[in-house]
Amino acid sequence: MSLALSGRQRMASRLQKQTGSVKSLQAIGVLVTLIFLSNYTFEVLALHNLYRSQHFLFPVLQATLTIWALTEVWLLRRQTAPVPVHRLNWALITQFLLILIRHLPWFASDQLELGPVLFERNSGFGASTFFLTAQMAIFLITSKFLIDAFAYSENTRAEQLAFQMILTERALEDFRHAKDQAEATAQALSQANNELHRLATTDPLTGAHNRRSLENAAKREIERLHRYGAPCSVITMDLDRFKMVNDTFGHEAGDTVLVEVCKCVRAELRQIDMLARWGGEEFVILLPHSELEQACRLAEAIRMRVEAHSFPVVGRLTASFGVAQIHRQDTLDSALKRSDEALYEAKESGRNRVNWRGIETEPWLQPPL
Repeated sequence: MSLALSGRQRMASRLQKQTGSVKSLQAIGVLVTLIFLSNYTFEVLALHNLYRSQHFLFPVLQATLTIWALTEVWLLRRQTAPVPVHRLNWALITQFLLILIRHLPWFASDQLELGPVLFERNSGFGASTFFLTAQMAIFLITSKFLIDAFAYSENTRAEQLAFQMILTERALEDFRHAKDQAEATAQALSQANNELHRLATTDPLTGAHNRRSLENAAKREIERLHRYGAPCSVITMDLDRFKMVNDTFGHEAGDTVLVEVCKCVRAELRQIDMLARWGGEEFVILLPHSELEQACRLAEAIRMRVEAHSFPVVGRLTASFGVAQIHRQDTLDSALKRSDEALYEAKESGRNRVNWRGIETEPWLQPPL
C-alpha cells in the first residue's frame, strides 16, 4: 500500500513537470512566431527602403526574443522528464546567428559610420529576398521541431497517465481488499463481543440469564417504577425433589431436566419477561409491567405446564412458586426475600403450588386467581 502511494506521488510529480514542459513549449512557439514576424516586418521595410532610422530596435527585439526562447529550451533540458529539444536548440542558435549576420552590417554602416563597407542600404533587394527566404525556412524547421517536441511530450504524458491509472486501480484494489479485511475483522470482533456478552449474561447450560444479568435488568425496572410508576413483579421457582432426580438418574439427566424446564417456562413468557437461573434448580422470573395478580396467573400457568410435561428418562416433575410485587420502597433483595418466603410456604404446604406475599401481609396459601 505504501509502495503504491509512493509510486502515485512520483507519477503525479512527473505529470506536473510534463505539464510545465507543455507550457514551456507553448511559450517557445509564441516566441518563434514573434521572431519570424519581426524578421518579416524588417525585411519588408528594408525591401521598400522604409527602414531609415533607429535601426537597432529590430535587432535588439529579435535577439531578445531568440535568447528568451533559448533560455526556455535550456530550462526544458534540465527537467527530470526532459523533452527532446536539442534540434530545436540548434535551430534557434542558427536563427540567432542569422540575425547577427543580417544586422551587423546595418549597425556598422549607421552607428560606426563605416559607410557601405559590407552592404549598400539602398541596394538590399537581393539580401532581403535571401534573408526572408532563410527566415521562412528556419521558421518552418523550428515549427517542425516544436511539433515533434509537443508530440513527444503528449505521448509521454499519455503513457504516464495510463501508468497512473494502473497504479490507481491497484490502489483501489488494495483499498477494497483492506476494507474487506477491516469489515471481516469488525464482524469477527462483533461476533466475539456478542459471544462474550452472551457468556457474561447467560447460563451456559440452560441459556437462561444469569444472576448478574437479572440484577441489572431489575435495577432498570426499579428506576422505571420510581420514574413512571410502571409495576413490576418477580417469581421465584424451584423444582420439587430435584436432588432425588440427580441421585437416582445422574447429573446428566438432571441437566436435561433443567433445559426442558426452561423451555416450558419460555413458552409462557412474553418477550419483555426475563428468566434467570438463580442457582441449582432455582429460577427467578422478572416481569416488567405486571402487577401481583398477573404474576400469580403466569406462575400458575407455568406450574401447570411443568406438571403436564414428560421429561426424558425422569418422567413427571413438579415445581413450587413464590410471587411478590416490587414496590417503590423495595430493592431487588427485599422483593426476592418476600418471594422466597412465599416459596418456602409453598414447599411446606405440600409443593406443586403458587404462593404470594404482599409487602405488609402474611403469606396466603392460595393465590388470588
